[in-house]
Amino acid sequence: MVSSPKLVWKCNPSTKLKLRKHFYPLALTKLTLGADLDLQHGFWTFHTAWKDRIIGGRLAVKDNQVSLVKEFLVDQKNTFNIHISYDWKIGQTLFGFRFSPYRGIQTNTHPPGMALRRKVRDI
Repeated sequence: MVSSPKLVWKCNPSTKLKLRKHFYPLALTKLTLGADLDLQHGFWTFHTAWKDRIIGGRLAVKDNQVSLVKEFLVDQKNTFNIHISYDWKIGQTLFGFRFSPYRGIQTNTHPPGMALRRKVRDI
């Protein structure tokens, strides 16, 4: 803990070892396998991602979720993202989209655009 006049800073550093391996099983796909080791707590987390160059989507499996992310280029500078995921542990589907307009060089740290996430109930 570092103390200074009227300020108290608490730091809890975390160290993770990240391992990634990329495979190209087909000429148009990229498969990424990864593992993260949290050295402080001593547990592993595993990640997989499959990126298709035909439709440009990214299929990822993380924890108990399967997600598909697709980015559309509206014009030369604006993008529209669609994110669909399914959580098999709770049995719900999540759908979200984001439109990101290009605004040139920004001095603020907040990304431009609008985000919406909605839960879709499965029957």
